[in-house]
Amino acid sequence: MLSRCAPAGLICSAVALLEVFQHWRLRPLRAGMFTALGLWGIVPLLHGWRLNVGVPQVLRAMQLDFLMGALYVVRLDMYLSPSRFLPLV
Repeated sequence: MLSRCAPAGLICSAVALLEVFQHWRLRPLRAGMFTALGLWGIVPLLHGWRLNVGVPQVLRAMQLDFLMGALYVVRLDMYLSPSRFLPLV
């Protein structure tokens, strides 16, 4: 699992930081990479649920993980439409 997640994180970091990807036309690419990395968290979440079903502490931790994933999507919406939240003066 880590062998897939770490390279994906490095690629997302490169896309976010390298100047060549900063053009406004590549914004959907950056948003897609951010979303894909965030949604990848569903895989370990489902695996943990399958192994630990019925354990209250695990259920609480998974609820918090789900909340974190939902906040990723909210942040993505803010990223894709910044003028709605920070209009230019």
